Amino acid sequence: MAQVGISQDWLDNLTRYAEQMQAQAHYDAEQNMRRLHHEVVEQARQTPGWMQLADQIEVWSADGMFWIGVRNQEFVSEAWLLEYGDDQRGPNPLFRTLGDQVGLVNERAMTAAIARYGTRMK
Repeated sequence: MAQVGISQDWLDNLTRYAEQMQAQAHYDAEQNMRRLHHEVVEQARQTPGWMQLADQIEVWSADGMFWIGVRNQEFVSEAWLLEYGDDQRGPNPLFRTLGDQVGLVNERAMTAAIARYGTRMK
């Protein structure tokens, strides 16, 4: 009969390593979202209409995703009106124009992951 044994120490080390990688990935994701949040708030502070709502912009995690927007119910309808416009005012999109900024955050995250782990993650 052929057997292979794996020591408990080896398994414990592997578990610790995996937990450290998970914690680092979570930290990196939060840092990138903080950076994006800061950039979007600064952009809003310089955009007519959005200036008054800049401090209401939040980042949160839900359903396994990070979200950025206005959640405070007192300001949601105003943000919606700015973003999409109505019969009297045209749209002044902020969130729908974040593609380049989100792409840069993603690229920074990928570059950091490649530097840390040595391979491109897919």
